[in-house]
Amino acid sequence: MNTGLKKFICFLVLLLPIVYCMFHYLYLKPAILFAYNGHPDNFVNFLTENFYPRFTIEKERFDITFFLAKADQVLYRFSAIYYLVFLLIYLYNKGGKFKTKISNFFHTETTSKNIDILRVIYFSYFLYLIGQLCHDLIFMQPLMPFYKPVLWLRLFNIPFPEYFTILIIAGIWYSLTILILLNIRIVLCTSLSLFIFILVQCWEFSFEKLDHSYATITYAFMLLPFLFDEQKRNTALFNSWSLQLIRISIAMVYFLSSLEKIFIARLSWLKPETLKTYLSFHETQISKIIIQYDFLCILISAGSLLIQLSFILILFLPRWKWLWMAGGIAFHTGTLLIMNIGHPLNPWLLVYIFFIDWTKVYNFVSSKLKKLNFLSS
Repeated sequence: MNTGLKKFICFLVLLLPIVYCMFHYLYLKPAILFAYNGHPDNFVNFLTENFYPRFTIEKERFDITFFLAKADQVLYRFSAIYYLVFLLIYLYNKGGKFKTKISNFFHTETTSKNIDILRVIYFSYFLYLIGQLCHDLIFMQPLMPFYKPVLWLRLFNIPFPEYFTILIIAGIWYSLTILILLNIRIVLCTSLSLFIFILVQCWEFSFEKLDHSYATITYAFMLLPFLFDEQKRNTALFNSWSLQLIRISIAMVYFLSSLEKIFIARLSWLKPETLKTYLSFHETQISKIIIQYDFLCILISAGSLLIQLSFILILFLPRWKWLWMAGGIAFHTGTLLIMNIGHPLNPWLLVYIFFIDWTKVYNFVSSKLKKLNFLSS
């Protein structure tokens, strides 16, 4: 490819977010306004049905500025990430020290023993989670008249499963998980398990409610087949891109969530009235106490935002990872205790295992139990 053509392609790539901005301001925002007033066009109707099914309900709670701000923050986050990725690719292709630094950042040193422990902890959790998810599907059986399949289910014409189908799926899923724990055909079994996990979530999301409870473990799950493949192809100690990408995806979820709060609510997020409103929707004995003190409301809001916004630093300051992990544990535990949102076995906390090197734990357990055949690769 000649230099002129490469420059032209780069120019077109740089223009893409600008085209998106024009589309956003000239069409999308006015279309959202029409949809809010009960006159959505086909495209906006498609977006809300597949990506924001609670729009119809939430427009009764929020005014139009909330939804316009939500659309704006999608544009801002997309543009920021897009140009950041573009800059990294540009610097990487220039070579020299930038290429080395970028390559080092997107790889992390790990061991086969570390990955073995990660595998056992992660999929042991699924022995619990599979039962919960399949129980939820059974519980949803009476709701089948309200079933509105998400896009992927409609494309492949996949119906909501009946009782015995759910039992079969659970049996297959448990079998795959046990095979993974025993390290048998691990890449294939992990890929099949991932497919079932996504399929089950699609079924649960087909009742006009999206649940972000499993966001981080899903992103990690999507990269695990690559991590296990890397493990098979390398020696005991190697540099892994997939493990580092798992860490990046987890940190980015927290970071982008904080940006959404800032873009939509701005400094009003720190006002005590904002937290009091949320607490009034999720009333508990503790929330009744907190709501009486403005200082506590401001402190909790500021602390939560600080943890989410700064979580990205765990990638650059790995020695201080315990600080952000402790902050994340406090954040999710506090949400559970104060608003009764979440679960003691929170999947958001599970993914913190990917920030820890478990090699010494493996060596310690192995020394105590002599040999753990089911852990060996």
